[in-house]
Amino acid sequence: MKPNLICSSAILLSIFCVAVSMVNPPLGEIPILPEATFDYVPAEAPQYVNNSQAVRQVDNDAATLGRVIFYDKRLSKNGKISCASCHKQKHSFADDKQFSLGIDNIPSFRNAPNLNDLGWSETSSLFWDLGESKLHEMVLVPILNTDEMAGEFENVIDKLENTSFYPDLFYEAFGNSTISETKIGTALAHFINAMSTFNSKYDQVLQGYEEFSAAELSGKKLFNDNCRFCHSMNSFSSTNHVTVRNNALDSNFDADRGMGTWAGVENDGFFRSPSLRNVALSAPYMHDGRFATLEKVMQFYNEELQDTPNSFAINPPYYQQGGLNESGYHFTVTETSDIIAFLHTLTDETFTTDEKFSNPFPNQTVRTETLPNLENIKAYPIPSNNHVTIYYPTQSAEIILYDFHGRVIKRMESHGGEEVIYKNDLAPGMYGISILSENKQGNLKIIFN
Repeated sequence: MKPNLICSSAILLSIFCVAVSMVNPPLGEIPILPEATFDYVPAEAPQYVNNSQAVRQVDNDAATLGRVIFYDKRLSKNGKISCASCHKQKHSFADDKQFSLGIDNIPSFRNAPNLNDLGWSETSSLFWDLGESKLHEMVLVPILNTDEMAGEFENVIDKLENTSFYPDLFYEAFGNSTISETKIGTALAHFINAMSTFNSKYDQVLQGYEEFSAAELSGKKLFNDNCRFCHSMNSFSSTNHVTVRNNALDSNFDADRGMGTWAGVENDGFFRSPSLRNVALSAPYMHDGRFATLEKVMQFYNEELQDTPNSFAINPPYYQQGGLNESGYHFTVTETSDIIAFLHTLTDETFTTDEKFSNPFPNQTVRTETLPNLENIKAYPIPSNNHVTIYYPTQSAEIILYDFHGRVIKRMESHGGEEVIYKNDLAPGMYGISILSENKQGNLKIIFN
């Protein structure tokens, strides 16, 4: 790295090694990077990883730049959130909230999934609805989405150019200091493709350094016999959108059609199967975060599968496997416990504490503190054909109505503890409501038929 780049010494930080003509952000908004660049290039995948694709190319300088961008709140419209606000390292870069929050603390309809091991994934189908195939383009979508970071690249680029450090970082990564949308996406892709979790007990066992317990070994066999069709062994993710199936979460998918939103009704309810590596750290589960624990997930797969077209439970070859029928697998208590024990062997704790993936901005939290919950919010009737009445426990509130994509449809100042939301020209479907009052926030969903 060039000597005039960011210095890791606290003393040097106070003077910062840059030309005086550049504009420095306030202390705490300057990334602290090591003198020697971290090694981001992943080792070769272990021999037992049966993968048709080599890891996507990773460059150390590009990944270093990607790390800074990933944690930088400048990319958001209000300067308060970053990519890392919804993708948190300690949760294997998943979100521990059921519904990930956008710039106005408005919840989305989905949970941000884990990012680990995308470089080794056997599929190029990304997002929960498998609607994107190129990582360097996918990472730009949350930056621009109004329900997420709501950035505009003209402004984002202007912000990055108006710092003392980004031009040098772009020069190191790309050979020139010009900042562009394409380079931002490429740098983020290099950083994410470096995220590998091959230091779990599972990997140690397969490399001959440890042994499975009896319960873990039993769980491995049960998993292999029943689960690998959607979570292929050793990458533990779906193969591609052609082999994906609806996993019978709901009897209909009016609230979220998944892949059906772009691939037709025959694909309603099809969602990406994320990697199960580090799954014990990435709760809550499913695209909408409905299950808080692995035990709840297993309860669903055991006995709560819903009657829905195209589900994996009623389409060969899945119906033929193990004890699966239309309602579930019906594992015994011991078998369920064994499968969960096996899933815990996929945990790589070193990944979640590795400094090269950590926040490089000192004295900065990943997300500004969210508002406390506003309790005792109700809506009636649900679903409704014409109107819904929102009841809240305070005398006044701001009520925000937003659609599935997080777009704000209407803001209302309300008084007296209730507010009527009329359907008017709204299309049938699910909508979100946020109620802000007395420095507290409550969220719920409403459905118009």
